[in-house]
Amino acid sequence: MSFELAELLTPAGLADPYAVHARWRAERATGADPGRLLFDAEEVAAVLTDATWSSDRVPSLLRPLEHRDRYAVLEETLRSITAFADPPDHTRIRRVMARTFTPRAVRAMAPAVTAIAEAEVGRFVADGPGDVVARLTYPLPALVISSLLGIPAADRHRFGDWALAIVYLVGAGRADVAHAERARDAMAEMHEYLAALVARRRADPGDDLLSSMIASSDTDESDGSGGAGGADDRAGLSVVELHANALFLMVAGHETATNQLSNALITLCRDPVEAARVRDGSCDLDRAVEELLRYEPAVQFTARLARDDRLVGTTPVAAGQSVVLALGAANRDPARFVDPGRLDLDREPAPNLTFARGAHHCLGAALARLELRTVLPTLLRAAPGIGLGDDEVAWQPTLDFRGPEKLDLTW
Repeated sequence: MSFELAELLTPAGLADPYAVHARWRAERATGADPGRLLFDAEEVAAVLTDATWSSDRVPSLLRPLEHRDRYAVLEETLRSITAFADPPDHTRIRRVMARTFTPRAVRAMAPAVTAIAEAEVGRFVADGPGDVVARLTYPLPALVISSLLGIPAADRHRFGDWALAIVYLVGAGRADVAHAERARDAMAEMHEYLAALVARRRADPGDDLLSSMIASSDTDESDGSGGAGGADDRAGLSVVELHANALFLMVAGHETATNQLSNALITLCRDPVEAARVRDGSCDLDRAVEELLRYEPAVQFTARLARDDRLVGTTPVAAGQSVVLALGAANRDPARFVDPGRLDLDREPAPNLTFARGAHHCLGAALARLELRTVLPTLLRAAPGIGLGDDEVAWQPTLDFRGPEKLDLTW
């Protein structure tokens, strides 16, 4: 069929998904029907901003699994994450976390992020050419988000492992037993670890997001029983929600930030002229960051479920069915972006969909932009001759998330 998502997991699809997206557009122009796959910017944005669609897509993700009762902890944890919640639970959970990610709060983080970036880049360059993922773009966001959360340095790698288990489960688009069992075991370990850490933070609070989340849960206007299904949106967080969203912040603030930094480096290494402009400051850095986010986004797909029977364009969508939203394709929609396949760091700003839109707009978007603005020029100045060690990038074999498994750089 013309619109098979599985094509994106082939070697050619992983190397260049945007060629597949362009063919989708060409085939739809001839009358082919993409069904419940949406890839034009306007239609994707319309669904993202329409609160009548549901984000509670965990049951459909896990539906292929037999013996679902074996994955009860995994399902409860995933459904407690704000990204998979609907109001009032989404409103309540997001309110607790949003205070840390206001523009003012992120601006206050800039000196700490700069210090971390300079130290980590200096260490990477001093050790010589090699895998930038393992040595820089993976550990650096972990340092930032775990410091923000208040995770002890010795335990940061554990969150990275747990987060990766979630990335490979959700990113596959359809659960299989191997990924589900890995994620289930990771969730069990995570709950055990966080129960002890939360107890310590409750007894001795720190100046960190986890302590703030605990305080909000302990002092808000109900017992925070939470759970998918209708707590008051002024309540605090349940134990499972507290644990699940601490992990979610590590996934969003670590795994996706790692991929976004890595993707930006791939893009700039393939375009040394534009890389030189970032290095020497001859372009508007904020505009350049927006273009890098548009051009090669770390999150490629999301989905929404219909609450009732409806039409999307001319396609009937039954209650409970999902529409698949191709964010990466929408970011290269020629109806919104002139010559969308060309990297243009001077591009006139046009809203991209890398951080989604509406109620589920990425909480950490400002922090992700700060990391890109800080790390990219710092690394390009420290290693001005930087380039790819291998033209063939080893991309993660996932649909939803895009980033390299490893990335050798030379200079």
